[in-house]
Amino acid sequence: MSRVRAIVREAVVSAVSGRLASITTIVLVAGMCAAVLLTSGRAVGAQQQVLSSIDEAGTRAILIRATPDAGLDSTVLDRLAPVGGIETAFALGPAEDVRNTSLPDGAPVPVRDYWGPVLTTATDASQVVLSPRAVEELGMLVAAGSVTRSNGTILSVKGLIADPGPLADFEPLALTPREPEDTGRVAIVVVVTSDAHLVAAVTDTIRPLIAAADPSAVSITDSEALATLRGTVQAQLGAFGSTLAAGVLALTGLLVAIVQSALVLLRRKDFGRRRALGATRGLIAALILIQTASLATAGAAVGVATSAITLAALGDPLPSVDYTAAVALLALGVSVAAAIVPAVLAARRDPIRELRVP
Repeated sequence: MSRVRAIVREAVVSAVSGRLASITTIVLVAGMCAAVLLTSGRAVGAQQQVLSSIDEAGTRAILIRATPDAGLDSTVLDRLAPVGGIETAFALGPAEDVRNTSLPDGAPVPVRDYWGPVLTTATDASQVVLSPRAVEELGMLVAAGSVTRSNGTILSVKGLIADPGPLADFEPLALTPREPEDTGRVAIVVVVTSDAHLVAAVTDTIRPLIAAADPSAVSITDSEALATLRGTVQAQLGAFGSTLAAGVLALTGLLVAIVQSALVLLRRKDFGRRRALGATRGLIAALILIQTASLATAGAAVGVATSAITLAALGDPLPSVDYTAAVALLALGVSVAAAIVPAVLAARRDPIRELRVP
């Protein structure tokens, strides 16, 4: 361990002593990272923003609507449960108006029975959960109190649906949670697939599983067109960003190799002296590679910080942390790889011949 520390310390000292070459390497690597993040990274940030917008439009959702004649009930969820590719599914009963019990003449909000993942602490059909929009339209300050059905039944407000998620299309939301074994009539079933590309396949699979009494009273709407659009956008923007990043990395790697080759030539007498004093070829190569890695790390940090500040100042979308880290690591890898040939050449030089160089 002490030997490794000594080699690393020697490499850092060599980097500090050769200021011009070290600064040049740092600037090249920083420029590499900044160029990739300000071009390809900006494209990736825009891609993520566009895909997020498309996903919000429901690229993974399949909507099943059933009229009363369909005879569809909540057991449909049991039939859909074994289907692969489904992330979640829930069912909604027919809508019925409710009003704030304290404001009997207030605006009505549709309430529906709900079967699906747990939303809040509400547990039975005498309780209702509301979305923020429903709370506002009912004239409530908070999700508390009670609402009254058109038939006079009172439901206690038990919680708030902070994030409606795939239920957002049915706002304002007032839902009465039902237990899976509490079977009831269903008007809407929403199936969310685990991947946008599975929408068409899942739609074809679940169609016969709906098993409605009157299939003509059931309509299925999926987001296959949006899913196709998502795939096209992802492929085109991704290909552009990858090609651009590869070009920048290749060019910068070549420049780093040139700088390191020049550094080896400038220090050939020093390397020859070390070899004459007993330094192994592996030690010489390790010194050059460690020196390059330390300089590339500093350059990557400078490049990432500069590009992040620039993108934030311009108001452009920032790429993800994973993408930024990958660019920095790739820049480090390219720099070290570019220094391998100069390091091998330096290690293989004849010490006697190099010491004769004036």
